[in-house]
Amino acid sequence: MDGISIGNEHLRVDVRQAEGLQWLAFRVRDEGGNWMDVAVTGARAPVSIWQAERRAVSESPEVIWAPEGSADFQRDAGGWDSAEAEGDELVLTRRVAAPADTGPLIETRVCLDEECGAHVRTRIRIAAAIRLARCMHHVWLAPGGRLERFCEPLDFAWLPNLHQSEDHICADHFFRAPAVVAVARGCHSALLPDLALMEADAPVPLALDLRIEGTGLEAPRLSFGFCASEPEGHVYFRSGPDLAPVLENRVLTCGFRLWFGQEETPGQVVDRIVRWQWRTCGHPLLKEPEPQVLPFRQYGTRYVFRHELPASIRKVERRGLECAGIDNAYRRGAQFHAWENDLHVGYGLRHYAEKLDDTMLQETSQGILNLFSDTPRTEGAFPCVFNFNEGVWEGSLFWTARSADWRRGFDTAAMSVSAWWLLQWVQDFPDLDREPLLELLTAYCDFLVGNQLESGAIPTYFDSDLNPLPPLKESATTAIAGAVLASAANLLLNPLYTRAAMRAGYFIAEHAIPRLRFDDFEVFFSCSPKPVGAVDYWSGLPPHNNLSIQWSCDMYLELWKRTREELWLEHGTHLLNILSLYQQVWNPVHLPGHLFGGFGVMNTDGEWNDGRQARFVSTYGAWYLATGRTEYLERAVAACRASFALMDIQENHLNGINAVEMPDHGLHQGYAPENIHHNGRDTGYGWSGMNWSAAGGLAASAWLERHLGSVFLDVSRRIAHGIDGMRAKVLSWTEGRVELELASSLRDLKHAHDGPRDIVLMAGGWQWMDEDPDDLELVVNGEALGVVEAELLQAGVGLTLDA
Repeated sequence: MDGISIGNEHLRVDVRQAEGLQWLAFRVRDEGGNWMDVAVTGARAPVSIWQAERRAVSESPEVIWAPEGSADFQRDAGGWDSAEAEGDELVLTRRVAAPADTGPLIETRVCLDEECGAHVRTRIRIAAAIRLARCMHHVWLAPGGRLERFCEPLDFAWLPNLHQSEDHICADHFFRAPAVVAVARGCHSALLPDLALMEADAPVPLALDLRIEGTGLEAPRLSFGFCASEPEGHVYFRSGPDLAPVLENRVLTCGFRLWFGQEETPGQVVDRIVRWQWRTCGHPLLKEPEPQVLPFRQYGTRYVFRHELPASIRKVERRGLECAGIDNAYRRGAQFHAWENDLHVGYGLRHYAEKLDDTMLQETSQGILNLFSDTPRTEGAFPCVFNFNEGVWEGSLFWTARSADWRRGFDTAAMSVSAWWLLQWVQDFPDLDREPLLELLTAYCDFLVGNQLESGAIPTYFDSDLNPLPPLKESATTAIAGAVLASAANLLLNPLYTRAAMRAGYFIAEHAIPRLRFDDFEVFFSCSPKPVGAVDYWSGLPPHNNLSIQWSCDMYLELWKRTREELWLEHGTHLLNILSLYQQVWNPVHLPGHLFGGFGVMNTDGEWNDGRQARFVSTYGAWYLATGRTEYLERAVAACRASFALMDIQENHLNGINAVEMPDHGLHQGYAPENIHHNGRDTGYGWSGMNWSAAGGLAASAWLERHLGSVFLDVSRRIAHGIDGMRAKVLSWTEGRVELELASSLRDLKHAHDGPRDIVLMAGGWQWMDEDPDDLELVVNGEALGVVEAELLQAGVGLTLDA
């Protein structure tokens, strides 16, 4: 049946046949106008590595099944029985061999999409009762039709969850922004599940996979389909026939898009994927108010400031100053760590103290700053945990630094995150006494410069005598130190800091970016432990964590601001796209809770809506302000809204956002777990402290309001963005006169939030046009506000909208 194909000017799918087997070849037209294979579902391959003789191999679709009541599982993987073209679609069928034709019937339809390559939809009809362990499509990356390990090493690869053993699979538990990607030899293939076809109660879970080893054709294999699986370890998913359910008179449906092409860099491939995912999934959901159910500040005034904050804050006098910290007894006191960091929460408290004229919040935030300022310094280095019970400072969080010296040593990840947020305080709160804070920052930056290695790396751990320790001596921790140096260079114009930051940037570009080797402390020393330097044997991918990816994004943006060199912008854009592959771009039908907008953690763990999403808000927001890419603003807003979605409050329950009940005797006081679905199944809700609870969300919303307002007016595109539960529409824009329609989107909720709204209208975007800011005449909801000066528009105009 050679000769059957579908195609357009640029892409083509051919049906090939040999030795009674049929498979597909996905082809592109090259620069010379010739058709070239990029990916295949079968091939004529060598019989073995020792023999030149070739045989036909087609292992897609692969079905593993057994009759009901039997443990005698069979593997059926012989290509397609029939193939025909119906208009612009290929229709492929396969009847799985079984007595009296009682096996599953697989029908697959393939069509081409100019933007996304091939759209593949599969229907599996099951009549007689069987146990179905697997029904998966496989696609091999084969540039120019070459197999035989031609693609190794891959130029780029992505899989949301790695393998710890051969039977592990990337289950649909990890479908946050699901994609599997392989790039090599100037060609790429990417497989993206069709989320619209996922069923809430599918009897067999879906799964993705990427394998370099044991693929059958000596080429990288991308896979998608139904695969029975269960959680194993922390956190992987095991597949196996013993997990196969019994199915009878059932139809299963799934689909995916196969992107294939040539001559794109890995960065371009990933950029296209995340833009498409956001445009088709995330952007439409952002138009709805959920998961936000209250104005941001009211999460604080109704709940956090009333209950969690008073119960968590502990005060102490240090050197005559009233100090305060969030006393996390489980973590031995107040945290100025790379995870929980009181300066982050304190930033939000200080903002809302100003907005609400709240003395308690003001005193608490100042107390946090005072406590941080109390840290004893050793040539600029400082400890990061204050133990209230013992009245002493400890070097770092004990279990994350257990391979070093957590009591008396120093941790640059923790110190640098603290310094980063101190920089945010210094830049965003003009009423602060800046001089002593700048002295602390300068001393720490001098420490970083003095301890930078020849490679450009900055060690993660130091002993009490400031000797660098072996664990993670040259690692992605360097990124957050580089971010601090670059930001300090922008603030202080110190050329030593600029040079050191650039060296850190070059190190991350060489050490981490090519293979996504973002190896910070959390990868190896947290709840998903593994040997330092571990690699997934089956995919070739290293484990990584998204904190150091975020740190790199911050570093590269600050380097670009300092130097205006496009290299830094290119690196940062690529890594922000990688970070975006951890953001939940949809509200999954197969997991409880409204989970749109939140973030996972790493490629060996299972969290959804992790508390770190609040930290990522300012990263996306800063990138938006620098580049004008609207997607970044929208992702920041979505992450901020998700930061409140796990709160145990009636408003969340009534609107179907969550069913979380924290162990507070049904008081529903607003506490939130650190994350959800962590272990692959719901196993309760763990509160790990106020930082990773809703207080982090309030810090994120504070940053948004200070930098972008409740509604942001983009003067370059003449559009308005609703941020804090707002709908915003530009009715007209002529000759410096703007007419806006603003309304609270929270009124559209099932359990509506009514009442007046105090909002901040902010404008910006002149920088993207290289123009000076202009005054604007504003009309809001039919009310003329007159001409508003550009300086005030940039700072934010306060408005009250009636109920």
